[in-house]
Amino acid sequence: MDVVRGVEGAPGLDRVDVVQPVLWAVMVSLAALWESFGVRPAAVVGHSQGEIAAAVVAGALSLQDGARVAALRSRAITALAGQGGMVSVALSRERAEELISAWGGRISVAAVNGPTSVVVSGDADALDELVEQAGAPDIRVRRVEVDYASHSAHVELIREELLEILAPVVAREPGVPFFSTVTGGWLESAVTDAGYWYTNLRQTVQLESAVRELVGSGHGAFLEMSPHPVLTVPVAETVEAAGGEAVVTGTLRRGQGGLARFYTSLGEAWTRGVTVDWSQAYAEQHPRRVELPTYAFQRQRYWLDAPEPAGPFTGPVMFGGVDLADDGFWESVEDGDVESLARTLGLEDQESLGAIVPALSSWRRSRRERSTLDSWRYRIAWRPKPAPEQGAPVRPSTAPGSSPSPKPTRTTISSRPPSAPCTPPVPGPSSWPCPTPPSAASWPGDCSRTSPRT
Repeated sequence: MDVVRGVEGAPGLDRVDVVQPVLWAVMVSLAALWESFGVRPAAVVGHSQGEIAAAVVAGALSLQDGARVAALRSRAITALAGQGGMVSVALSRERAEELISAWGGRISVAAVNGPTSVVVSGDADALDELVEQAGAPDIRVRRVEVDYASHSAHVELIREELLEILAPVVAREPGVPFFSTVTGGWLESAVTDAGYWYTNLRQTVQLESAVRELVGSGHGAFLEMSPHPVLTVPVAETVEAAGGEAVVTGTLRRGQGGLARFYTSLGEAWTRGVTVDWSQAYAEQHPRRVELPTYAFQRQRYWLDAPEPAGPFTGPVMFGGVDLADDGFWESVEDGDVESLARTLGLEDQESLGAIVPALSSWRRSRRERSTLDSWRYRIAWRPKPAPEQGAPVRPSTAPGSSPSPKPTRTTISSRPPSAPCTPPVPGPSSWPCPTPPSAASWPGDCSRTSPRT
C-alpha cells in the first residue's frame, strides 16, 4: 500500500518487480469492485501479466497463487533488465512481421492487440534501429517504458528459474469461462500451472483473435480492469473489424483514480445496456423514489436539418471540433506524453516541453468545451445593405384584394423616379394616393437581419 500511495521511501513504480504486483492487485480489486455493483463477468480474458489477474477472477488460480505468480515472476524478470525492450507499432501483424524480418530474429512480435496495433520486442540495439527506420515511411512507433523483452527469446534465459519458483502453484478449473490469449482457446480444465505462466511470458499475446472469438460468441460488453485504459482502442477496433457491436470502456484513468471516475465508467456501461445495481452507490445517501408525471412525456424536435453539401468536401475532417489529421498530436498533449510530442515536433530537448504540455493540454480542453458551447448558442447576425440610388426610392404599397373569397392582403415593393407619375401597382381606384418620396439625404441606413440559427 505504501507503493500505491506514494509514501516517501517506498520502492518506485519504475521497477518491474514493484509495478507488476501493484498492477495485479489493482486489476483484481477493480474486478471485485465491478462485481459489488452487480456487474459480473460472463467471460474473462487477460493480456500478458493481466492474465494472472484474469485467472484469479475466473477461479483458475486462488488469490494467494495469483499473488505468488505476479510477485515471483516479476522478480525473476529483473535478470533480463537492460538487455532488451519493447516497441508499439501501428501496423497489422502481417506488416509488422514483414517490417522486423530485416533483423533476422532479433526482434519478434510480442503482442497482437488489434487489426493495426502490434507490440514487438527484442534486442535493445535492434529496436533502436527499428524506431529510427520506421519513422521514415511514416509508421507510428512508440517505445514501451521497459528495459526487458517479454514475449521473446530473451525469456528462455529464466525458464528453469520460473518453473522452480512457481512449482507450488495449484492450477484450478475455471468457474467463469476463461479465454486464453496463450492457447487461443477456452480453458476448460486445470492447466494454469508453472509451465502455463512461463509460456504466458514467452509466447505472443493473441488478444485480437480472443476478442474476435468473444464477439462471435455473442459477447457485447468489454470492460477493462486497469488504472488507465490502454486496450480499449484496439479492442473497439477489433469489434468493428469483426462486424460486431459492443460496449468498450475502461475503469479508471491516469490522474483520476477515485470513486467519481469509477462511477462515470459505471454510468457509461449502464447507459449502453450493462445491468448495474446502483443500491451500493446510494447506500449512505438515503435516496427515495418519486412519482413520475401523470401524463406521457412529449417530445418535439427543433434542430435544423443541415443542408446537403453542394459538392465533394475537401476540407479537414473534423470530429467533435478536432481535426483528425492532428489527432495523434493532441492525443500526445492530452496524455502528457512529452516523449511522443517531442518526437512529433522533431525536438531533441524534451525538458523544454515539461512546463508547456500541461498548459497546452488545459488550453486544448478549454477550447474544445467552449467550441461545443458556442455551437449551441442562439446567434443573430446583421448585414448592411446599400442604400438605393437617388431618384429611385423604395415605397411599400398595399393593393386591396378584389377577390370575393377572403385572402390575405398582398404587399409589394416598387420604386419610381420622383418625376414619374404615380401608378397603382395593381388595377384600382383612379385617385390612388401618391406619397412624397423622401430625399436621398434623408434616406436612413438600411439593414436586414438574418434568421437566427442554433
